[in-house]
Amino acid sequence: MTTNKDWLRQDATSVLGHKYQVDMKIRYLKPASRVYEGPVSSVVIHAYGTMWRVNKSSTTQATKRKRHPRKRERGSSSHVINQALRPTLAHLATVRKRLDAGRRVYNACLGESLARCNHMRADPAFDTAKAMPMGPPKSKESVARNKAFNEVAGTHGFSADAMRSYSSRLRQAWVRDHVGAQEAQRLATRAFDAVNRWSLGKGGKPRFKNASRGLRLLECSDKYGDIQPVLDDRHLVGVRWSKTTISVEALPEHATKRLNMEVAVERGRLESLIAARRLIQTRIVRNIARGRPSLRAQFVVDWCSPIRHETGTGTISADVGPSIMSVVVADAQHNPVPKAIGHRVLTEGIEDIQAELRRLQRHLDRQHRAGSPQCFDEQGRHNKTCAWWKHRTKAGEHILVQIAELHRCIAVTRTTLHGKLVNELLAYGVNVRAEAQNYAAWQKMYPRSVRDSSVGEAMALLFHKAENAGGKAYRYATRTTALSKTCVCGHREKKPLSQRFHRCSNCGCEAQRDLFSAFFGLYVNPVVGEDGTSTDTCDLEGAAAHFAAFAPHLQEAGGMARSSGTPKHRGRPRRSQRSAARITARHTRRSRGATEVFGGIPVPDQATTATSVAA
Repeated sequence: MTTNKDWLRQDATSVLGHKYQVDMKIRYLKPASRVYEGPVSSVVIHAYGTMWRVNKSSTTQATKRKRHPRKRERGSSSHVINQALRPTLAHLATVRKRLDAGRRVYNACLGESLARCNHMRADPAFDTAKAMPMGPPKSKESVARNKAFNEVAGTHGFSADAMRSYSSRLRQAWVRDHVGAQEAQRLATRAFDAVNRWSLGKGGKPRFKNASRGLRLLECSDKYGDIQPVLDDRHLVGVRWSKTTISVEALPEHATKRLNMEVAVERGRLESLIAARRLIQTRIVRNIARGRPSLRAQFVVDWCSPIRHETGTGTISADVGPSIMSVVVADAQHNPVPKAIGHRVLTEGIEDIQAELRRLQRHLDRQHRAGSPQCFDEQGRHNKTCAWWKHRTKAGEHILVQIAELHRCIAVTRTTLHGKLVNELLAYGVNVRAEAQNYAAWQKMYPRSVRDSSVGEAMALLFHKAENAGGKAYRYATRTTALSKTCVCGHREKKPLSQRFHRCSNCGCEAQRDLFSAFFGLYVNPVVGEDGTSTDTCDLEGAAAHFAAFAPHLQEAGGMARSSGTPKHRGRPRRSQRSAARITARHTRRSRGATEVFGGIPVPDQATTATSVAA
């Protein structure tokens, strides 16, 4: 079996299948599929993103074209501005069809990326590259190893350019009418990035999107795609998607409220940036709110985001739990900031929404048990292989819509609370320190807390905003530091997770456990060893020198890691303080009405007692 390289080195006559040289342009994604396009001066073969020039006698790699200077510098800041749209029923139907067509293109690109990734990993050259020494970043060993991996990936066509070429070939027949060229390329890039993250061990295996899940957005690569803003006298009036124009929401007539004023200012800033040719790309996003679809446009502009909150110059150290963040802040002179030290509940204020969600879920479960009893065994447990409850009643469908709306409300409220918390912390400083935790693994141990608080999303937002503000985000290892076991005197003692207060048996130091760990995070620094490897270690001398100033602010009565709000309660409501015997006796008294029960012992009624005494 000949390889791709051997096939490319064949004679041009045998490649084209003619007796004479024909000036054709060949584009193919697999050796078995070749598509001829347009006459050119010579034969050019694009093989998995590599351009080859085929002559009658030999095949040589084409010279690389001269790169044009970038119009936009790499790493420059960008900003996303959202604008609500006012679609008609016809617009919603058109968008639904295009999103469904985009879903099919995405699934096809995802399946092709997975197949190419599996072929690449099965290649012996991949194992050879994997066995090469890694070395420090940007070293000779690291560069050679990356080059070997790139060669293997290029051989099997596992690259972003190759997948974009594959997506362009999918635009045939009816798909071409619903999915633009740039939209297909962006979908291919998203699919390749997901598979590439999975192959590198940075994410889970990507899943195909079914019809009910679908796509939420489609975007173009630049401002010259099918999705473009429509201006009338330098005022934004709508968004043109191919041949469809969707109008934007009109501005409020009286901008008296703060929200209306912010919307008007945001619209004016967007119009000025579009007029200044600062638009990078446009997206169309489809959401479901209260069971009804809604559309909005996202404009990515080449400009800095507006500064709405001032930032400080201190250092923030956070010890994060499943639902609570313990924060210790020090200013530029390593002095404590008392009003900033304490515990922050990540999602404080969504308990009412969670209670309503649990109530509807129990209601849906009762409907399921009443409508499909064959799905449950004799003990009331759901059968794993049974799925009879597919055609729900209108009441069941209505409950599903309400549950979906509550999930959306929780997500939106959680995002708002995260933004407020991050802005509050960055007002004290932009240098953030925290432990390098695997937040995804917490979902197995604390599923509901992680679902409601989304601690990984909160920390990612905190690090992202800190870096954008010019600060540094430092994540240190937990194995080498062991902050929860360490004391300022250097003594280490393992504590159970239920012990929330630190009491050293060596020096008698006392402090709240989470706040104490966050205090130590201020003095963790990387130390480079003789072999060139970096190890995170805690400067105990520096921590001991400043502990006297921080000690009064690290105490908390009872070790309760919650600053405000009532304690959360999961599951069903708490049981009454009265015993089961009294509850049973009360029910018996109501049914019979002849005796009164006190403490579980039947006592005769007063009227009965008086009659017996008279007798």
